[in-house]
Amino acid sequence: MPAFFGSRIERVTKKKYTSILERLLQDCEERAKPGGRLRVLDVGAGNCWLLSRLSSDYTRVGLDLSSDLHGIDDRWVDSEGARTLQFVYGDGRRLPFPDGTLDFVYSNEFVSHVASIDETIAEQIRVLKSGGILVIMDANVLDPITFVDLFVVN
Repeated sequence: MPAFFGSRIERVTKKKYTSILERLLQDCEERAKPGGRLRVLDVGAGNCWLLSRLSSDYTRVGLDLSSDLHGIDDRWVDSEGARTLQFVYGDGRRLPFPDGTLDFVYSNEFVSHVASIDETIAEQIRVLKSGGILVIMDANVLDPITFVDLFVVN
């Protein structure tokens, strides 16, 4: 794929994913207890690029099993973000969190890489608080509808 298309897809996708999560987090905030700090988990966070784009008003935790692209990447996270982001090594099928402790759980281009999608989703539901929000984003940029959305509708 030519570099232009690759960089354009990356830029537009990052903007769209961030926008989707921000809107859903606002909905979650409206239902949360007043004065409470929302706990957000990114399952399959990689280098935490998407998590770092969310407000530092949230408790933001990234989880990944990968040994090569993992942790908090300085290219994405400023000094404030580095202090407010947490990273946990872990398996999406066995999340290291108690039942019902997170307000918002999402994964971005993750479920297509796991052997047991049912196990992974059940585990994400387990850690959600009652009324919490689960978001699974897994776009195929080669799909014609996704392509039109990225290059025409934008």
